[in-house]
Amino acid sequence: MRFRNARVILTIPVLLCAGLAVSPMAAHAAPGKPGPGTPAAGSPAFFVNQGRIMRFNTWIREDNPGIDASGYLASVDDAPHLTVTLLWHGPATPLLRAIMADGQSLGLTVKVEYRKYGASDLDAATAAAYREAAKIPGYRIAAVDALAADYDGIQIEGYYLSRSATAEAEVSVLPARVAADTGVTAEVKPGRPAAGFAARAQAGRPSLSIPAAGPSGTRDQDYSPYSASGFMHSPTLNAECSTGFGISVNGVAHILTARHCVKNPNNGANVNDYEAMDYHADKYGSVAGFAGNSGMAAYLSAAGYGSMFDGPYNTGTVRNIAGFADVGLNDYVCVSGGNSGTHCNIQITNMFHSYTDGWGPYVNTIYALQLNNTIALMPGDSGSGVYQFDGVRWWAVGMAQDGTVYTSPCGTARVPYPCTLDVIFTSVHTILKEIPGSAILTH
Repeated sequence: MRFRNARVILTIPVLLCAGLAVSPMAAHAAPGKPGPGTPAAGSPAFFVNQGRIMRFNTWIREDNPGIDASGYLASVDDAPHLTVTLLWHGPATPLLRAIMADGQSLGLTVKVEYRKYGASDLDAATAAAYREAAKIPGYRIAAVDALAADYDGIQIEGYYLSRSATAEAEVSVLPARVAADTGVTAEVKPGRPAAGFAARAQAGRPSLSIPAAGPSGTRDQDYSPYSASGFMHSPTLNAECSTGFGISVNGVAHILTARHCVKNPNNGANVNDYEAMDYHADKYGSVAGFAGNSGMAAYLSAAGYGSMFDGPYNTGTVRNIAGFADVGLNDYVCVSGGNSGTHCNIQITNMFHSYTDGWGPYVNTIYALQLNNTIALMPGDSGSGVYQFDGVRWWAVGMAQDGTVYTSPCGTARVPYPCTLDVIFTSVHTILKEIPGSAILTH
């Protein structure tokens, strides 16, 4: 029998009246500064507010089957003021009015910002950016950000393989070419690195010491059924990754991880020998299946559990998972990395961040930044759980895929590596939709 620790938290109820506002074509304002009586980020009341908005966002995506074909793009969330701004393309519809009414019933102030471009426009512009950039000698795109709170259009981030006056001139007219092709406004921003640590070789990795002790139920010595954000090692790859959330597939329990973790970069074969980092007798089994390309996830044959490690890298503390949740722009999430531990105060800045893990075409992922300019992610954390806390319960939000903006200090970790202050993650909701018969494991 496995015993999981629990934490009791005092919840502070928040009772606010809410209005309903619609602002056509309004420029979106940043969340207001907390005033007297307004909960600050990280306070118990803030988590309660964010939980209410989280339930609203999840309802939008989960209970409205036509949402992906509607004008809805995303929400811009202001938890301290219990305000949500819906980003919407096209005319108001009964669905939009129903969404606003539901938000009001939850005590939220709901606004609408009408966007010039819809999801298909942004996808077309992103594809055009990659296509046009490929024609520029010595220049490549690192990512395209297509859904931010403060920009209606796409923002191209690239890098030079070889810088020249010709390439710079071509890059300067890249936005105009995208606009000519698609009619979508574009701009070029300073680029991020060509690849994050998901594509890193393991050369130069620190030497590892493996203790002889038996399994302890910590991240690096977990045992079946497995929790999310455990730390695992592959002898074949001589590399590490983290476990994702537990799911059931047609009633059978499995554990998730990132797709790139289980693909051999030398031959593309599945990697079937992951084991607990510091207790090799505990095996995670073979690859049992994959999500579609948008989820970039695999599920292993070993049984998962409805819980997640939370805290330092060497913790044995686990949290019970209440379910999955959807998020919006400006929301705060935490990453529980199997290698580096839990990191919070990470804010979502883009909902359409183009990314590929090297095993499929680029897709729209979610991009978030650590506001303290410290660690959000580290090699070995790929696959780990991204979550939200509502003041009482822990909710599965995403799966960490990569990071690209390196920072320091990185703190302590089981296997020290350079770390990043950003995290690119895929949505748990998307992963579940791409695995037929799947559901999140809860406890």
